[in-house]
Amino acid sequence: MATETGYKDLYKSLYVLGSQFIHSNSRSMNEYIRETDSGEVIFQTYESDSYVKESLVGSFHSFFKIIFWINKIFQLAHQDKLNGLYERYKELGDRLNPI
Repeated sequence: MATETGYKDLYKSLYVLGSQFIHSNSRSMNEYIRETDSGEVIFQTYESDSYVKESLVGSFHSFFKIIFWINKIFQLAHQDKLNGLYERYKELGDRLNPI
């Protein structure tokens, strides 16, 4: 279904992020075991905020697309506002992840 709707890449990104919360993965161990500058090993046993940014971006993108299609289907005439919101979203993304 993700392929049919054109969201295969978004689905794969969100699936990987979600899977790391549920399933053990040797690569995700970097999130739970850290070494300090002095050589001390720290085991993080509390929740991590490492994937907050990625989760928020994926959630906003999905929500935006839903609102975009609602606006289009019901002809709500909010396209200018949506375009402005999308441009702000892109600018923020460009600032956070410069190429």
